[in-house]
This record gives sequence, C-alpha cells and structure tokens, in this order.
Amino acid sequence: MATITWACLECGTESRKPIDARDDISARALIRQLREDFDRGENLFHCAVGECGGKMYPVRIEGIQ
Repeated sequence: MATITWACLECGTESRKPIDARDDISARALIRQLREDFDRGENLFHCAVGECGGKMYPVRIEGIQ
C-alpha cells in the first residue's frame, strides 16, 4: 500500500490518500498520469479546509517498495 500526498494550490494544506500500488513502476506511472490529467484541467479533489475549495495537486508518492 502506498500513499499519495496532495497539496492545495490555494492554501498549501496537504492531504494523504492511500492507493493500491503493487510496485514502484506502477506507483510512478499513476502519479505521472494524475499530473498529466491535472495539467489538462481535470482534478479529483478540492480542498476541504474551511471555505478554501482550491484544487489539490498530486505532490508525491510514499510507501512504495
């Protein structure tokens, strides 16, 4: 199990979401795809801190073997 750290582009708050990545290669491919999707205007999460609502960007992946 790995964790993706997302950061709000508005307020800087970080959030960690678990993912099922079997190995280093699949985890890196996933975060690369998420970043490409974000660059095309897609986003999976919005910041839930107060009234922020900013877009969350996939910053890093941790816990991969």
